[in-house]
Amino acid sequence: KQLCVLLQKRAVCAKRDRKGLFLQHALPVLLVALTMLVLLLPDPRVGPRILLDASLYTRGDGPDSTQFLHSPPASHPLVAALAERSVLSLDRVQGDSAALSRHMLATYSQHERSVRVGALALPDSLRLN
Repeated sequence: KQLCVLLQKRAVCAKRDRKGLFLQHALPVLLVALTMLVLLLPDPRVGPRILLDASLYTRGDGPDSTQFLHSPPASHPLVAALAERSVLSLDRVQGDSAALSRHMLATYSQHERSVRVGALALPDSLRLN
């Protein structure tokens, strides 16, 4: 009963204040719709769409192979699955995500490849210092 009375009061106030009702409900919906329409416009600066597929990466140790760094041992199920199913060359780095980040920053400009995918750190903890 109390909820019905509160909703009736809200309806009466909204009926009196149509501008407030518009600004609270209709305007946000219109702005989101406008944003989504703008995102649908083609942008020639971006280039063509790229299909995210495993064929973007190559397997092997050649100059075009893709590198993926990881901290867990190769016997870890996730690393083993990546090694058997992926097209990435896997390299192990000791430590957590901070150590992997330092290694990637230190070796960023030292490799001949133009592509480097990323890293996997398990287990990892969040440092708040």
